[in-house]
Amino acid sequence: MLRKIFPIILSTILIILFSSPAWSLVEGSWDINGKTTVIIKIKGYGTEKETTYFEDEFIFYDDNTFEMTDLEGNWGQERNKFTVYMEPADIEDYLKDSLEYMLDTDVDVSITSYSFYGSENKTSSKIKGKMKMKMSLYIDEYDLEGTVNVNSTFTGYRSNVYLSTQKTEDSNKTAASPMENIIKTIDHLLRIP
Repeated sequence: MLRKIFPIILSTILIILFSSPAWSLVEGSWDINGKTTVIIKIKGYGTEKETTYFEDEFIFYDDNTFEMTDLEGNWGQERNKFTVYMEPADIEDYLKDSLEYMLDTDVDVSITSYSFYGSENKTSSKIKGKMKMKMSLYIDEYDLEGTVNVNSTFTGYRSNVYLSTQKTEDSNKTAASPMENIIKTIDHLLRIP
């Protein structure tokens, strides 16, 4: 009897010892809190910096699409690290349209670099990450040319609800999303005399 059980026990022990820890997918809905620092440098006017805080909901769908309050894209994960990819043209269009509305003039925005990545802590159902952007900015009416650097850090915890179409009153955030904060900060910094 022992001869029959011993190989099964030995196999089970070896599988446990030599298997690497499996990471769960970041897939699902996450309640996000973060901080965004925007630095604007306008030729002839110097540099301005402002830090704001934000809340958002990040949704990582099982078909590898990604959604946040203002934009969408795709995501991938390797072990506990994830990366979100959004089309630079979509980000440029969003920023351009929003700034033109707020400043009431034509604005050109060009993304020069962009990254959005993070990691998942399997044991605590927590994610943390960074979103970084650099862009050039030109405001036609005022002939202002400059650069904008954006650095956001965030932490998130799994939401109770996965479907974004079934948001409750509690999911309406009082703080702006990261992209809304970027727009408001640029608008505020450009209006400083």
